[in-house]
Amino acid sequence: MNYNTLKVGDIDTTLNKVIKDVIFTSNTFIVYMDEQNVIQWSAVGHTQFGNNFGKIQNQISYWESICNKLFKPNDANELKMLLAEAYARMLDEGNDASAQQIIDDAVERIKKEGGEILRLQYLVSSLITTAILILFLTIIVLVKNCLLNVMSYEIYKLLTAGLLGGIGAFMATMIRSYKYKADVTSSKSVHRLDGFLRIVYGMFAGVIIILGIKSNIFLGFIKDSSNNRFLEILICLIGGSSEIILPNIIKKIEKNTK
Repeated sequence: MNYNTLKVGDIDTTLNKVIKDVIFTSNTFIVYMDEQNVIQWSAVGHTQFGNNFGKIQNQISYWESICNKLFKPNDANELKMLLAEAYARMLDEGNDASAQQIIDDAVERIKKEGGEILRLQYLVSSLITTAILILFLTIIVLVKNCLLNVMSYEIYKLLTAGLLGGIGAFMATMIRSYKYKADVTSSKSVHRLDGFLRIVYGMFAGVIIILGIKSNIFLGFIKDSSNNRFLEILICLIGGSSEIILPNIIKKIEKNTK
């Protein structure tokens, strides 16, 4: 079979796939994208595959699946066409090093561009969660008197402390967003959950900090301050935004209970 005769729109009779984009073709093989934007290759009678063809093929398939998971179809197709070039190098030249370099370059782009997409998912999830907290905090402040008819003032303070801690966590998330390391091998939903849990962690931090203050385990002097309400708000915000304060409080509690 002479693969050089195949062009866009033709059917590769070996795989029965319609050719959408031709990556590389010769008399004995063809590398192309089919109508489902899947990398395909056909090489009836071809004998030059290179020593590490199986390894290269596994890498291409793996990163092709990552592209499908992370990117919109057009963006994914561009990166997959780059990956497909590795097949061409192996089939045309049997050049393992050249094929591996192509894959490494493609993977670098996938990690960089995919990481930005996942970082945005993380931030948007944190933002939505925080917006809900702010709305809820506004409501409970406006209906404070009604709530105090059905709950104690201490419970009300714990509730507001948790919400403030979540807001503080969001502030830290935004400030440190450039440090966030997204894992392109994990799904978007994992990174959305990560953003949500970062805010939840801040909420727990806010509650524990208030409990520590009231129990004189942590910054007990705030209770006797004339501006204790504002200090508590500030501490809850800082506590929710810090990965250091909460662990230190827990260690102090463990020390005092031994």
